Amino acid sequence: MLLFDGLDPLREVRAAHGLVHHGSRAGFERLCAEKCISNDTTVVFYGDKNNWWACYALCVFQLFGQTSAKIL
Repeated sequence: MLLFDGLDPLREVRAAHGLVHHGSRAGFERLCAEKCISNDTTVVFYGDKNNWWACYALCVFQLFGQTSAKIL
């Protein structure tokens, strides 16, 4: 299980891969592989501000086919 603090979980994605707006599936898959996140990995997002960033990150993960992501 991998936990993100929810402050801005996609900042690392954008910074590391130069992705803008929605990014790309290849960039997302590359980042997940670097973090040892596979389709079998349960990723749990949590944060402040009513979990707004956590929900945003969950949507991005689902958009790219990572269906085992959860909100704490």
